[in-house]
Amino acid sequence: MIWIAKAVVQKGISFLPFKTHINQFFQRRGTGAISLDDQHFGWKIGHAQDHLALWQKHFPNLDRSSAKVLELGTGWYPIVPVYFWLHGVNSMDSLDLYPWISAEHCQTTAKKFVEWHSSGQLQPFLGGVDTDRWSKLEQAAKKTMPLESFLSMIGLRTLVGDATSKIAGMHESYEFICSNNTLEHILEAPLIAILKHFKGLLSHGGGSSHFIDLSDHFGHFDRSITTYNFLKFSPLQWRLIDNDIQPQNRLRWPQYLDIFTRLGYSVVEAKVRPGSVDDLRKVKVHSSFAGLSEAELAITHGYVVAC
Repeated sequence: MIWIAKAVVQKGISFLPFKTHINQFFQRRGTGAISLDDQHFGWKIGHAQDHLALWQKHFPNLDRSSAKVLELGTGWYPIVPVYFWLHGVNSMDSLDLYPWISAEHCQTTAKKFVEWHSSGQLQPFLGGVDTDRWSKLEQAAKKTMPLESFLSMIGLRTLVGDATSKIAGMHESYEFICSNNTLEHILEAPLIAILKHFKGLLSHGGGSSHFIDLSDHFGHFDRSITTYNFLKFSPLQWRLIDNDIQPQNRLRWPQYLDIFTRLGYSVVEAKVRPGSVDDLRKVKVHSSFAGLSEAELAITHGYVVAC
């Protein structure tokens, strides 16, 4: 099975020096996983649109122009920060483990916005935007800007390092905190620590919105397994399979909600994709998940909005 080969390779790389650079090499040369294709861009634009809609729905008194925003796990391409900037956000921080964003990636992001706008694909996501800012983005798509110039243009500051230790020393205050496909890659103990710190960083009246992918990520490219394949392994077996290149915590939806609740958050909305119980039944789920119902185990994705 393809997923086993990838698991073995990533596990091996995780023990090597410069493991991140080595993994990047294989991603570029092998899978193309870090290229900005239409599918990835569409997902990110959809998340950005959803976050702003949830912001407006649950925190309507937060003014975008004066709000400070934090995104955890922006990744290679600042799609969400650009989208927020086009919709009036002036100050945003990006917190990532490594300095993924480059001048080249910023231009690629700008080009993709313009390309989608020209083809008519962007309009359902974009809505009304600042026309002056859109003109600046079009110019950025034509020529690579110095990284600092692009980041300054969109009001983005990059924070790099382990999130747990990085935010422990922060004294910032944020009106809105968001993430996409990130929380599932943080093991439970550090995840609890991060969300606890985030609670302290939220300003009065502020809120957070997180999109979580609960599926087995090996199943994203290996169609021979279901999205629930990793649920068949014991905790010990999974520790042996899992790696710190792309870790997966396997937490299920009720467990995420329980973490938020225990940390003192008020969960104002929890919206899920229910998944397929029939597909779940194709996997012999390990007894460590016995306390959860089939419907709870089957949930594949969800937004949790909390303050």
